[in-house]
Amino acid sequence: MIHFLESPSFRVPRIVLKVYDKQPASEHMARNLHRRGTRYFEGATSVFSVPEPLIFIKHENAFAMEFVDAPTVGARLMRSLHSPAARRGLIQRSAAWLGWFYQQGGIQSQPFESSLVSLRVGRLRGLLDEAAPGALAADRLLDDCLRLSVEIAGDLEGREIPHVAAHGDFTPFNLFAQEGRTVGFDFGAGRRLPLYHDMCRFLLYLDVYRPLPASSRDLSRVGCRAADLDVFMAAFGQEVPFDREVWLKLHFIEVTRRMVALKPPKPRWMSRCFRGLQSAVLRRAAKRMMKGF
Repeated sequence: MIHFLESPSFRVPRIVLKVYDKQPASEHMARNLHRRGTRYFEGATSVFSVPEPLIFIKHENAFAMEFVDAPTVGARLMRSLHSPAARRGLIQRSAAWLGWFYQQGGIQSQPFESSLVSLRVGRLRGLLDEAAPGALAADRLLDDCLRLSVEIAGDLEGREIPHVAAHGDFTPFNLFAQEGRTVGFDFGAGRRLPLYHDMCRFLLYLDVYRPLPASSRDLSRVGCRAADLDVFMAAFGQEVPFDREVWLKLHFIEVTRRMVALKPPKPRWMSRCFRGLQSAVLRRAAKRMMKGF
């Protein structure tokens, strides 16, 4: 639950109060997010930041933070569909923010753990069966994608690849674009994941919120628009070699995750139509990538 509070007597005039339930799965959510926010805010600059964390309320499993009065990068991208230069600028500032974010925890090489993908796929299957019984059995492509995700993750088992303290939900809609300042939020992963984890999610969102799909050649090579990926990596600002094989496999896993998330039906017809369009884009991407595995 989210509350918005405002008072001229506050040091920070407008604040956001996030309250989480007290179930075992989320009983420490507010505390952990407040701690992470505090650590990242200490490393904030005039250009890159997170909302200022203000207070943690233990008995309510809640925390308060600065309200950032600015549109999200996602909203600005939607308004810039016909301006390639504006889109490039937004992609660049997003990538640069992520580079700053990773600097706080460092980039370190460590073995890839395929079990994390296996557990996630099992959880996705369970959630989908609960939300839409029979949907997976009737969707052969999605079932194949889930099985293939486990297989290609197994191919990477033990491979030394760069890992970071991940954001967890790095999308254009979790970044505020103020004038001269980029502010990221909802960084709830709390663990080290492969470097490409957040990048794949961001590039996936760039593709599904575009009026025209990526080319078949780009999808076969990198799973998304190659031009967007090039702009992002150039602006990321960290000296990390690009591994196309690892990128493509992790991007396929992310595409599969998003396909599952879009599968349960929604009551409103506009939501159903929009999710259907996104799903079509993702299914096309998955088919192109599968040919290379």
